[in-house]
Amino acid sequence: MNGDKFRQAAILAGEPVTERETEWTLVYSAQINRWLRLQPIFQYYVDPGTDPTTPNARVYGVRIQVHL
Repeated sequence: MNGDKFRQAAILAGEPVTERETEWTLVYSAQINRWLRLQPIFQYYVDPGTDPTTPNARVYGVRIQVHL
């Protein structure tokens, strides 16, 4: 979250700025068998970097755990 002084300085400099960046995260964990687990993840960012001119961002990923 951006503080008041930071936002005021950005506005005086002519830079677009919002108060905060919002992140939504969805995670699921699936035990495929006794040695393999998959964990897909989806993240959605609103006002990334607190810059309202930057498009909202989507991030996809997967975590793979192998137990030997």
